Amino acid sequence: MPAVERLNFYTTVLSEGVVPLFYTHNLEKAIAAVEAIASRGGRCIEFTNRGEGALAVFSGMVEHFRKSNSSLIFGVGSVLEAPTAALFIAHGANYIVSPNFNPEVAKLC
Repeated sequence: MPAVERLNFYTTVLSEGVVPLFYTHNLEKAIAAVEAIASRGGRCIEFTNRGEGALAVFSGMVEHFRKSNSSLIFGVGSVLEAPTAALFIAHGANYIVSPNFNPEVAKLC
């Protein structure tokens, strides 16, 4: 998935006014959730890194939408350290959200 320019990301978030976020351990449910969001005009989606297998589900979800709706902007939340951020970025995350400031994570974004 091509990297989203920061200005495009900010503009999209501001115009939509909300960034839906969710977690599921089930890839089919993740795809269904994103399809529902996209069908109502949502373009920014945040998947939270809160459960076992989050990276695999996120990666499968991004791969699915790379083919069917490449205009979506995917981010990952609840990222605490740089190695996790790097993994999600390598698997298609356009942005990272952390509950605290970590300079090592910030360098990757």
